[in-house]
Amino acid sequence: MHPQGLSGETTVRAIFTLLRAEGFNALRLPFSAEIALDPSRVLRVNDPDLDNLGHMARLAKFVDIAAEFNLLVMPDMHRLHAKGGIDALWYDNSTPYSRLLEAWTNVMTALVGKWNFAFIDLKNEPHDQATWGNSNRATDWNKAAEELTKALFGRFPQWHGLTFVEGIEWGASIQGMRDFPIDLDRPDWSRRVVYSPHVYGPDVFDQPMFWFGFGGMPGVWESRFGFAEALHGQRAVVIGEWGGKYGRGPSEGRDKTWADTLAGWLLDRCLEDNFYWCVNPDSSDTGGILEDDWVTPIQPKLDLLRRLQPHPSLLYWTPPGNAVCLTEGEYANPKCRRK
Repeated sequence: MHPQGLSGETTVRAIFTLLRAEGFNALRLPFSAEIALDPSRVLRVNDPDLDNLGHMARLAKFVDIAAEFNLLVMPDMHRLHAKGGIDALWYDNSTPYSRLLEAWTNVMTALVGKWNFAFIDLKNEPHDQATWGNSNRATDWNKAAEELTKALFGRFPQWHGLTFVEGIEWGASIQGMRDFPIDLDRPDWSRRVVYSPHVYGPDVFDQPMFWFGFGGMPGVWESRFGFAEALHGQRAVVIGEWGGKYGRGPSEGRDKTWADTLAGWLLDRCLEDNFYWCVNPDSSDTGGILEDDWVTPIQPKLDLLRRLQPHPSLLYWTPPGNAVCLTEGEYANPKCRRK
């Protein structure tokens, strides 16, 4: 974990103050297996809370500070190596499955027992040769997700959080769960699975299906993941990433139209829970919710998110009773409140 923006631009407390003021209740925190497999390596950052700590100690401190702001945290295995792109599969020649499990074990050892460590995102955006089925152990992402989750739930029985499983095709499609839902062999474990597709528009990858407007996109989203909550005991679906420069990127106003269309469809389908990519402004294809100064919010993006989820739930810790309490939110769409 190498937090960005801590070279003098801002501090983690300043970021968390802004997020809580804007109604955010959870953070998805990317890390690499390489970092998790080197837990004691010390990193210098220009933030007194996180400076001069080993990787896992810094991660634990980050989560502790997030707890002060009532922010839940989801570590996300974003890639295998600290440098380079997103890996197609959850392993490679230098990082086999056993090392991936070791990396996740280091992360969970550092965080287990913290009340706001609520979720894990097993692998970011499987793609290319990644498949979803029951025919190829080397490429079937769903089978690997089952194996990894069962191993972690077994090693950490005291942790009762949720496991997020992304789709294939860069996270976008969970169509395979129609025939092969994630099955952890125990109903109480399987109920803790969240399907987490990623959805991006023309600023990130300007595909032919975007070239003639976005009227057909609801059908695409429905076929890729919108169907899933109604199947197999109403499994949860939470958008794990979406975003773009919202009118300020290479596709100009088309990305804004795409994002507005997606938000409207999510509202209509009662799929308002989401993680937006991202906070930091230096994400090249999406930007963030902050301007390049790391301080000034981009208000149109925040307005979009507030329209989609104006009343999020809030979990918070009450030390006198040693309990986690819930202030329940509500859907923006009245028909969803009756579900």
